[in-house]
Amino acid sequence: MSYNSETGKRVKDQNGKGLINSVRSILKLKSFNLNQCLFGLHLINETNQKTIALVESEKTAIIMSIFKPQYTWLATGSKSGFKYEFLK
Repeated sequence: MSYNSETGKRVKDQNGKGLINSVRSILKLKSFNLNQCLFGLHLINETNQKTIALVESEKTAIIMSIFKPQYTWLATGSKSGFKYEFLK
C-alpha cells in the first residue's frame, strides 16, 4: 500500500483505486490460500503484561504504538475485518 510521505494519505491511481500490491498477485499464484489475521497479532506473544487495544486501521495502530506504548495495538484492517474468528 502506498502512502504520500507529506500528507500521510493513501496514493490512488487515476480511477481512484488504491495502489495496493502483494507478492501473490505479482507472481500470479492462483492456488495461494490467503489466511488473514489481525494486524499486529504476532505482538501479543511478546508480553502478557500489556493491555490489547484494537483499532480499524493498520496506520492508526502503528501511530498509537508510538504515542501509547503501554498497549499492544492490533488492527482489523477494515470494518469487515472485525470478525469473531480473528478474535478467538
